[in-house]
Amino acid sequence: MKRKQIIFIIIALLIVGVVGLLSYLNQSSNQGKELIYDSKNSFLNEFYFDKDNVVFECSIKVKNVTDKDLHFNMYANVKNEIGLVNEEFATAYKKDSLEKEDFFIKANSEEMFKAYFKAKRGEKTTKSDRNPPKEIKFEILK
Repeated sequence: MKRKQIIFIIIALLIVGVVGLLSYLNQSSNQGKELIYDSKNSFLNEFYFDKDNVVFECSIKVKNVTDKDLHFNMYANVKNEIGLVNEEFATAYKKDSLEKEDFFIKANSEEMFKAYFKAKRGEKTTKSDRNPPKEIKFEILK
């Protein structure tokens, strides 16, 4: 009888240890990811040329997974468009200016944002696809 109790205690401790380890790993992998880019529900509206820049007008779905309202900036990874643009990242600016757009999202919510990503123009005049950016980097503003 005592042997069964010891085996039960060992199994229970192993289960608690595994659950604790998985919880810790999940928490540390989400650290620094207050905002999540939902690329599957985002899209490119159009792209056009504005003087020396290429403008990617996009609808970007963002999820705030924190308990805080956040102000942030966005940067789109456009390295697959090298030739059309001369930069790896395009900054989200206000529509008709070179002033960065400051976005706002409430705590624990999802929202669709219209973003105008601008990058220096290259020699090409065509985009490789009609997809939104594969990656968006967020800068949380204090």
